[in-house]
Amino acid sequence: MFPRLLAAVKAVAARLTHNVWIEATAALMLLAVGVAGVAAAVQSRPYTGAPLTDLAQVTVQVAASPNVPVLSLLILSLGVAVCGAAWFVVRAMHWRFWAPVHSGRVWRQALLVGVAAMGLTWLQLNQTLTLPLAGVLIAALGLIELYLNLRTFPRTDKPA
Repeated sequence: MFPRLLAAVKAVAARLTHNVWIEATAALMLLAVGVAGVAAAVQSRPYTGAPLTDLAQVTVQVAASPNVPVLSLLILSLGVAVCGAAWFVVRAMHWRFWAPVHSGRVWRQALLVGVAAMGLTWLQLNQTLTLPLAGVLIAALGLIELYLNLRTFPRTDKPA
């Protein structure tokens, strides 16, 4: 069984270019930095407080909160870690199901997954995340990606 596995790994490695290995290293570094940041933020035990019913008090609570930098570190680190982890999934999906794709598209899609994770985390910390709201956020980011894909799609017809 191991010779077949080794042959499969060699076949995959032969298909990958030098740039893919550099990108994979960068994604691993993003993942490591993100996990370290999340660990540092969680160890300081950020407190978001009770949810407010009066919207006028939101700015006062945020300004008076001593842990805004910790919450920012948590959200940004989580976004970076998810972006680094999503790169591997997105690259594997493009490698398996579609033709070779430009690396910018893979990074853009991984970044959109990280932005979605940051937005969902922010909404959950404020205790305002609902399933329909999460669906709207993910659908909006999906429509942005669809628009960018349609805009960069090579056209075969020539304008008249």
